[in-house]
Amino acid sequence: MKLTVATNWDNKLIEQISLKNKETKNKVVEVFGSKKTDFLGSARPSEILPDISINQMKEHINLCHKNNIKFNYVINAPSYNLKEFDLSFRERLIDLVSELISMGIDAVTIANPIFIETVRDNFPYLYICASTVCKIDTLRRIEWYSELNVNRIILETDINRDFKLLKNIRSKTKLELEILSNLQCVFQCPNNTYDYVCDGFRSQNPQISIFYNYPKIKCTNVKLKNPVELIKSPWIRPEDLEEYNKIGIDFLKIAGREAPTMWLINTINAYMNETYEGNFFDLTGNQVISSIGSLPIENQEKLKPLRIHLDNKKMDEFLKFFINEKCTLECDACQYCHRWANHLMINNEEKEEYIQRSDLLLSKMRKNEI
Repeated sequence: MKLTVATNWDNKLIEQISLKNKETKNKVVEVFGSKKTDFLGSARPSEILPDISINQMKEHINLCHKNNIKFNYVINAPSYNLKEFDLSFRERLIDLVSELISMGIDAVTIANPIFIETVRDNFPYLYICASTVCKIDTLRRIEWYSELNVNRIILETDINRDFKLLKNIRSKTKLELEILSNLQCVFQCPNNTYDYVCDGFRSQNPQISIFYNYPKIKCTNVKLKNPVELIKSPWIRPEDLEEYNKIGIDFLKIAGREAPTMWLINTINAYMNETYEGNFFDLTGNQVISSIGSLPIENQEKLKPLRIHLDNKKMDEFLKFFINEKCTLECDACQYCHRWANHLMINNEEKEEYIQRSDLLLSKMRKNEI
């Protein structure tokens, strides 16, 4: 399996990846990243991304190439406040992509369809990925993006465990297919697109501070009130890569552009080796949930980080149910994921504190008090 992994622009990360590439059958062939902020933005808010100079970007991209690793620049904010229909704005897009190509980038990941068409027309040989933000989860959507002449589809994470659909998609398209492995999103979350819009706007407008991000507070509230959502979340364990390899998935994506280098190395190693001993949620991060406890709110102390543990090795048989195409999405009647949720270990006192805090934040937002 080819891996495409997040970069935080630390050159030590590339050096460690290069060493690991010599030892394992799964190779990191590409890293992806973006600047902290620019007028196009990405699906990560600027305040969590590292700030780098143009020279640092060039140095990092050159180091990737010296180690036979390609660089994919991310332009996957879903919304531009209708500026994408302004000619001068699209001219700025063309200028930016030209500059990125001069730096040596090998590919771009884009979420906005008109940007995909603009970049394809102006840079016919540039490799383009349709972002997971595009929510591509059906054959018809695959066909539609194929008509836009993209090279790779990063599939909607909600179909990660729909093996019947994945096999069908693989058999019907020649486009390269990529799946995202390590997000902790709520399955079929109604706020997912809204969350991407919020983060994209924040990446384009770093001067605007948004303390109270409704989608992320709601996400935390839902998962802690219903911990089975942590199991339903469409993550992929390192041990399960082979099942996706059998289908013919081309790339596995590891997210974490905001993460420290040691966390990225630990997570990348787990997927390259297809095994991990310990808490699976070490590989997804728990920053979103824990960040809720540190939000400023009157007369409330910050909460200590919430500990959630899922013994990765106890989940070895979990995916078979989905491989055998038994999931009908009738969760209340099925209860399969509920049984596996018994392996979750969460400190109940801490969990209740986070539920109360997120309830309070949501209530104050509804009442226009914050």
